[in-house]
Order: sequence, then structure tokens, then C-alpha cells
Amino acid sequence: MKRTLLWLLIAVMAVLDCSSAARAEEVRSIHVGDALNVTVAAGEEELLLFTPDEAGLYVFTSESQIDTYASLYDLDMNELAYNDDGTGHLDFCLAYEFEAGQTCFLGVRCYSSSEGGSMTVSASRSDIRWSLSNDGTLTVSGPGAIPPFNWGMQPWRDARDEATSLVIGEGITEVGNEAFEDFSFVTDITLPSTLTRIGSYAFEGTGIDHIELPRSLESIEWRAFANCYKLTAVELPAYLSFATNGAFLGCGLTRIDVSPDNSFLAVVDGVLYTADMDRLLMGVRGLTHIEVDARTSYIEEYAFFDMDDIVSVTLPDGLSYIGYDAFASCGALERIEIPASVTWIGNYAFGGCDSLQEIVVAPG
Repeated sequence: MKRTLLWLLIAVMAVLDCSSAARAEEVRSIHVGDALNVTVAAGEEELLLFTPDEAGLYVFTSESQIDTYASLYDLDMNELAYNDDGTGHLDFCLAYEFEAGQTCFLGVRCYSSSEGGSMTVSASRSDIRWSLSNDGTLTVSGPGAIPPFNWGMQPWRDARDEATSLVIGEGITEVGNEAFEDFSFVTDITLPSTLTRIGSYAFEGTGIDHIELPRSLESIEWRAFANCYKLTAVELPAYLSFATNGAFLGCGLTRIDVSPDNSFLAVVDGVLYTADMDRLLMGVRGLTHIEVDARTSYIEEYAFFDMDDIVSVTLPDGLSYIGYDAFASCGALERIEIPASVTWIGNYAFGGCDSLQEIVVAPG
């Protein structure tokens, strides 16, 4: 009986091996330097075969007019990594550390199962290098962009509990999504003068109490510094034109300044706006009375999320949009008047406002 079961198991494994080999023979290969045109039907996934000659960090990207998504599989179709919108736009950017000769499938598809279309898929080897010194300094050097990663898949993940300071070397242009998320023992971060973009979740949960953002920086994306509880002040540099409302969500910010040379953003009474005052991006902690500028038509999502000290808010005529969670968990807020001009109030815009007794909506 045992011998029969053993032979059955061997037969099953042989079938699986043949199935993997057959699947590999059916798909196109992609190599470093390739830019393949791939057409994907709605609800379908196209597989590409990749086998690097050398060990290292490899990056796969798409270029398309549609929202794309990628997964990396081993030969048994177990998912190793995935990415959506890793470029900061709608294209994927998937990075993975390979061993020499390790063969995997790259699966590419449209994010929406109801959508199909064409994309250009490229493969490259990253020049990013890293080292951890005896004093706990994690140094990541380039040139180029630090790609986005799935949480826990960063090449330097084993340094998470040892690194106390982080140095991003000169020549690095981007810090990708989740690159250093939850490196909670890191209390000091040095950024290069070449940096232009900080991706979503890049430094979320680090232990920093200060950060000097370089003049070259152009965008800070969703939750880039979220839950950095000790971070109480920040100055936004000259060329920063895009800072999502959730970039500092959950931080202890009580002060936010904008470089005098910045023509894109403005701070008034602790509230960050676009320079034309049309969009309100976020407020700092400790504010008690908010008077939104008369030129503002749009209040971003999470703008005043969990601001416990706010007791009153004045909204202007001409305001049209209040984003979801904009005033959520403002526990001291008791009353709010909504102007007649408002056409959209997002979900939970006033959720968790336990003291809120009255919402007055102007007729119109």
C-alpha cells in the first residue's frame, strides 16, 4: 500500500513538472532591454517568461493608456509579487530580487476585468545597491529610481530591526512605494539633492522626528510619511507641486511651512492650499477654529482627519466639494453649516464626530 502511494505521488509530481514545462513552452519570453507589445483581452492575463543570467534586482514596467496590473509567479503559478500603479500613474512597476537562472512567469493584465487593451512591457536590471554599517546606517545608492515593492519584499528587509538611520545616496531620483515602510527604528533620514518623487507608503511608520526635503522634490504621494508620529514640523521645498492630502496622515504635525520660492503651494493659518487657494489640502494639529478661504472650491480627502481640537469650521459660499473623511473623527466639532454651493460630500466626511449635534444645509 505504501509503495503504491509513493508511486502515485511520483506520478502526480511528474505530471505537474510536465505541466509547468508545457506552460513555459507556450508563452513568449521577455529579456532585459526588451519592450514587448502585449495585447490583453478583457478578463484575461498574458504570461511572459523571464530567466535572468545574473542574480540581482529586476524591474518590469508597463506603458499604456489603460490601467495595468502585474503579478510574478513561480513555475507552479504561486504568486511571488504583484503591483498596481507603481509608477505613480496607471502603469505597473514590479520589482523583484532574482537568483541567477531563476525562471518565473510575469502575468500582465488590465486592472479592470471588463477592460482589455494593449501595453508595452519592459524589463530592466536595477543599479540600486545597499549596505548596512555596524552603526546601523542603511545606505541605498544609485543611480536611478528605487523601485516600488510589496511590503516585506524589499531587498533590505532583513535590516528593518537593525537600521537606525537611512541615507539615500546622490543620484537617486525616486523612492518607490513601500520602499522603507515600517522601518520603525529609523530616526534619521538623509535625502539626496537629485530626488524628485517620494512614492506612496515610502517612509510610513518610521521613527523620524524631522525631515529635510530637498529643493529638487516635485511630488510626495499618498501616505508617504503617514504615521510618523514624532514628526511635528516640515518645510515643503521650492519645486514641490504635488503633495497628496494623505502624505502626512497620522503624523504629529503642528507646523507646516512652504519655501518662499515655491509657486505651487501656500499656507494660511496652519492650513495648506494650492497657490491659487482653490484646493484645501490639509491642516495641522492644534487648530481650534477653521475658516476656509473664500476662494476655495475643493476640500481634499482626509484634510482634517482626526483633528481633535477643532471646535468650529466656517465654509465659504462657492465651495463645491468636501472629500471623504475630510473632517472625520474631529471629536470636538459640534456644528457645521454646509453652503448651498456644495454639490458633493464624500463618505464619512463627518464620520466619528462624536460631539456633532447639528448639520445645517443652506437652501438652494
